[in-house]
Amino acid sequence: MARGRRGFDPGVALQPTNTFHVGFWFNDLADAVSCAFTGPPTPFNGELQAGPLAFITRPNAVAGLGPLCTKPDTSRAGRRKRGRI
Repeated sequence: MARGRRGFDPGVALQPTNTFHVGFWFNDLADAVSCAFTGPPTPFNGELQAGPLAFITRPNAVAGLGPLCTKPDTSRAGRRKRGRI
């Protein structure tokens, strides 16, 4: 495998992944008790015992992208590429 290319497989055709959203989890199940959470742990901390999702960003209504996208393509062609029209 080429150095610096771990995980890249040119034989796998994957669509680009939008990573412009942010989510926050409670680190511990006990932290979420005051919010009436009684569900099972989620795997989003080092011990794989995190609490529930506390917050996640919502997409921009026009671009369909999250707040980490600093240059959204709001053109008709850009929305078509993302399946928004």
